[in-house]
This record gives sequence, C-alpha cells and structure tokens, in this order.
Amino acid sequence: MYATNVGLFNIIPPINCGIITDMSKQNEGKVAVHELIVQERSFKIISNEFKILNSTFINKMPVNYFRFIAETNNLQDMSQDDKHNAAIALRMGYFHGLETLFSVLFAALQAPKAVIGWLDLYKNQDIKEIINKIRTGERITTCFPFAPPSWKKSSDLIHFGLHLDDEKLNYEIKELFANTWALFADDFIAGEYNKIKHGFRIIPGGRNIKLGDKEFIGGEFGTSWFSLTRINRTDNYFLGQAVHNWNPDYLTRALKLISLSLQNIKAFLLHVNNIDKPKIYQFPLNPSLFYEELIDMRPELVRANLSLGYKNLK
Repeated sequence: MYATNVGLFNIIPPINCGIITDMSKQNEGKVAVHELIVQERSFKIISNEFKILNSTFINKMPVNYFRFIAETNNLQDMSQDDKHNAAIALRMGYFHGLETLFSVLFAALQAPKAVIGWLDLYKNQDIKEIINKIRTGERITTCFPFAPPSWKKSSDLIHFGLHLDDEKLNYEIKELFANTWALFADDFIAGEYNKIKHGFRIIPGGRNIKLGDKEFIGGEFGTSWFSLTRINRTDNYFLGQAVHNWNPDYLTRALKLISLSLQNIKAFLLHVNNIDKPKIYQFPLNPSLFYEELIDMRPELVRANLSLGYKNLK
C-alpha cells in the first residue's frame, strides 16, 4: 500500500535564515550564537554543540510512532467498552500526531538548522497562528521563498527531493500531502485535544443531530463536552455543549499519513543540514485514491456547537 523513494537533491533550496555568529574571540572556547524565528518572535541560542545536537535529533526522529499507535489500537474482536477506549486512544494519538506534524513542519520552514530550538520555544498558539496565516495567505517569515504561503507550497518544498519517473504520480503525491495537511489543520484548530488531555472532560460516543427536517448521522464514535462561554467580559458564563463525531478508520489512516509526513519532513531536514544519511520519502501507492477514501471515512457531520437546551440532540 505504501512505497519509498530515495530523495535526489541536485539543487539546494536557497536558505535565508539561521545566522551563526562565531563568538570565540569574546569567549573562551568555540561558542556560537544561533538566531531563529518562532512565529514572528526572534530568539538567540548560545551553544558550542548546537549543530551536533540538532543533527542527532533529526536523525533519531521517531517518525513511525504514530503508525504504531494506529496499528496497536485495532478495534476488531474487542468488547464494546474496549472499542470506545481504543477509539479514544486513537483520537488522542491523532491530536498528538497533529501537534507533532505541524510543529516539525513549521520548524522546518522557519528554522531548519535549529529544529531543536524551535520545538522547545514554540507555543500551541504559534501553531494556530501559522495555520491561520497559511489559510489566508498572510506573510510568514520563513527560510525559503514562500510568499504567499499555502499548503501546496509547503508540500512542494518538503518534497523538493522527490523525483519519480512518473510525473503524474510525483504531482499527486505532493497534492495528497498538501490536501491532507489542510484537512488536518481544521481538526487541530477545533480544540478537542485539550478536553481529552486535561481532566478527560468528554462524554464518549457519536451523536445524531436533527436540524429541521434534516438529520445528520454521526455514527457510533465521537466525543461531546460541556463548554463555558464568557458573557460580555463579565464573570458570567453561558453553558453550552459541543459534539464531535469521528470514525476510527479515518483516524487509523490519518495516523499512518502523519507518520509518512514526518518521514518526508525528516528527509528534507537531513538534506538541509547536510546529514550523511539516506533521504527516504514514503507515500501511498495510489495517492488520489488514498485521499478519496480518507474523505469518505469522515462522518457527514464532523462537529457542531449546541445550546445545552437543544432538544434535537439524541
């Protein structure tokens, strides 16, 4: 179902960031200052072994972890309770995977030679703001020509070294990752992750919702939770309810694609950092079909925000 290709980097993408200043004259020993951008904030990191540590991290990235999570939470032959527990484990793995994917991707765009610094300095809000900028085409500070930003340009850059004899397949692979990253971004922004991670503030199970004569079928799996909305900057809140429906088969496939994405970002970073290791790209054999099947696995109604008193909630 999946294929691999050794990246061929004949031309190095122009890099315009990551200034390294030798401070050995001002300090005893060889000390360098590494400058980087996280979102639009500037930082400097002082270290005499930064390059080695950064290269070690990239080389050892556990890119297959999320594939492992997908394969070890197989719902077949489980009791009903265990199925829901495994489904929530997949959901948690999915959101963990999304944060990992976007943080490593954005580190590759903004600080490819200082990935460990970017990952230690970013905040979740940084990821959300960069996602929103890519959605709207607003300028982002990156190390590569990237204006206006888009998921397609992100995928084209990461898969810079992918050169297949089949030009159509080459194009479809880049399109697959661009389209799925855009799809994943919508789920990451939705905010369900913290409800599960902090205090397990969810009710398991999917929901059907009827709006007028239209009934949306949510399916067996999902989560709902109670949420407070502040009223006019006072200490008063409105109590509401949010519903997210999801399909474990979608999560399983998405987790595998997250692992493939991380592998390809790793291949790109190995090249940019001149690390002498094979630059391996991985991708589905039929990218277009893979994406169509992924979309078909999403419930008709993915998410809804409801008043607590809404009577059509089943």
